[in-house]
Amino acid sequence: MVELSVHRTVVEEKSSLFARKLSGQHHCIEVVECVDIESYVETVGLMYCKELNKRLIKHSVSQVLGVLKVAEQLGFKSCMESCLYYLEAVPWVGEEEEHVVSSVLRLQSEGIEVGPVLNRVMSDGLELGRPGFKTGHLKTFKRG
Repeated sequence: MVELSVHRTVVEEKSSLFARKLSGQHHCIEVVECVDIESYVETVGLMYCKELNKRLIKHSVSQVLGVLKVAEQLGFKSCMESCLYYLEAVPWVGEEEEHVVSSVLRLQSEGIEVGPVLNRVMSDGLELGRPGFKTGHLKTFKRG
């Protein structure tokens, strides 16, 4: 078990899950299922960061995918957007592409805008002669 000391106002503002769980009299959240403690701690730490993109750029693709998964679970929308921005910009190698695609497809099925990342996969696939994704099913990702 890992215990984190956090500022209630910070985590409530950044995470819809924490906001729900900390409403009322609750002062402690127990995380029962956490496969990747390192990504969880990093994601909570990112709630204190003003420039997520600059912090994420120091991470590997696999680390950002771990953060993205935790951010999704926590409802940390600005972190999810920064992770997608990162994944759109950095090179992927080998099986990383499969992990990126499965992660963003999961997000897309939940209504998160992931178009640029999937468009990149589609254009890479066309260049390599592989079938791409149908663009009619993609939503656009707005950078802001």
